[in-house]
Amino acid sequence: MLAQSVTEDLLARFAPPGPPARGGRALLVTYVRAHRLDDTDPREYVLRPIQVWELDGSVSLGAGRAPAEVDIPVPLFEEGGLQDPAVPRLAVRVAWGDGHWWLSNHARGSTTVVVSAPGVQEELGATSPPHPVRRRRTVVTVRSRAQGSDAGPGSAVEHRFTLLAPWIPDDLPRGRSADAGSTTIGTSDLAAEPHWSWTHQRLLAAWAYQDLIGLAARGYSRSRTARLLLRQSSTGDDPNERILNGLRTNAARELGVRLAGEAGTPRFLAHIVSRRAHLAAALAALHAEYDSQHPPAPHPARGAGFPTPDRRP
Repeated sequence: MLAQSVTEDLLARFAPPGPPARGGRALLVTYVRAHRLDDTDPREYVLRPIQVWELDGSVSLGAGRAPAEVDIPVPLFEEGGLQDPAVPRLAVRVAWGDGHWWLSNHARGSTTVVVSAPGVQEELGATSPPHPVRRRRTVVTVRSRAQGSDAGPGSAVEHRFTLLAPWIPDDLPRGRSADAGSTTIGTSDLAAEPHWSWTHQRLLAAWAYQDLIGLAARGYSRSRTARLLLRQSSTGDDPNERILNGLRTNAARELGVRLAGEAGTPRFLAHIVSRRAHLAAALAALHAEYDSQHPPAPHPARGAGFPTPDRRP
């Protein structure tokens, strides 16, 4: 049986109790400041946002160094709690209009705004038109560079906003119908079910974690991430390389193309992401393991006020 999707899990974690506002068109927005990206377990920034809002369509949300003319201003901070000078006063804005939620980019210069989801990525430029929210889960990333104690090589900071639209159908199976015995599927499930053992599912979920979650692409070592998530030693020979090579070979045979080496990695990743419905249980297990190691608080912060993003002691 397939586990619930990542989106359903996040909605269960963060959605407030009671019926949604705006006749079922409420938008759940979470925020986290992701830094020390090469050293931090990526699950932390997915499962532990520092702020959550439910927008009912009557309010707008804007993020930047010192956002104004929005109902919910979200200042983007440096690690030390000061306003982040690497981003403009207003970088992004989310508002309801004409029957849709819209994301508009206001960033200029070196600051970039990336809209992503599993298998999808779009960088919004200064002239990009407003982006409609048409997926159940969308990640909006405002990239900057850390100042102060975080400065230096590899000191990139990602201000991540996850937009959860509960009324939009998920692209993973919703469960088997008791009367008809059929399964409602999305486009990702048109791909044939792969012959992956549980060991294979768990390794692929860890190796391609950030791609499966739908985070903005960045230069990082998937092998290192897999070893971190699977609690393997970060030194010595990669214990997963042989199994991954075998999975690549099987996928290449199925697709009729070469997938070896770095040149074949994008196609191999696309193969994995297109079958992410069959990795739902493995992703759920990775998240449950993180919860057991880092017990969550009852709820992220809500409502008025804005906590300092740096939560580390």
